[in-house]
Amino acid sequence: MTKQKQKTPKNVKRSIVRATFRQTTLQKYKRMADPKHPKILVLFDLNGTLIDRSKERNKYGKQIYKIRPGWKTLVNYLSKSQLFCVGLWTSAMRHNMIHIVNKLLGKRRIACFLHRGNVCLKDEMGKEEWSTVKDLRFIWKKSGDYWNERNTIIVDDTPSKVRLQPENAIRIPSCKGKLCVNVSETKCSELQTMIHKSEALKDNALFELLAKFQEIESSNFGQSDANDVRKFL
Repeated sequence: MTKQKQKTPKNVKRSIVRATFRQTTLQKYKRMADPKHPKILVLFDLNGTLIDRSKERNKYGKQIYKIRPGWKTLVNYLSKSQLFCVGLWTSAMRHNMIHIVNKLLGKRRIACFLHRGNVCLKDEMGKEEWSTVKDLRFIWKKSGDYWNERNTIIVDDTPSKVRLQPENAIRIPSCKGKLCVNVSETKCSELQTMIHKSEALKDNALFELLAKFQEIESSNFGQSDANDVRKFL
């Protein structure tokens, strides 16, 4: 019996990838979780959403990056919550981001980590050759509908990447070029550098996100099968 392939939306085609998504982490998470009442999966993009990654590299050859203000508070809340679980989805390669992921999460357990090496849709409408789009149906299918359109949120700074399921998306302002101030590359004056740093300190996007999640939790979400996270987004 041949397995039917998932239909790909118009103007989007699956790029060549190294391997299919491995369910090892998902399976372990599901065994630990309540199979009848899955938590809301919150998928975070990385560059531009949680971090600002510079083109400069440190002495070990790794790219310099800075974490967006509010992440520690947000991830601590989500990790301790009985309602939410965390996942990461980046369009970068795993080897370029794994050291950043380790720094972001520490010893925290997450539901999944998706990257260009295991799942990626090439965006034919994108401005760049490497432009991608994220299709949540991938994880819904791989999880056996454990997660679905009613209990999944994706947070990203690029609207085009989350356009396939806009009802499940929270789009936040990008922090690219705002946290890492490269004076030699941008030729900023000392005053401009101070302005950049000042703007970074005013970045409240993740704190506003925390307030949104607290609102969902205070609504007694999950007490009824009819609850749908999309009505809060």
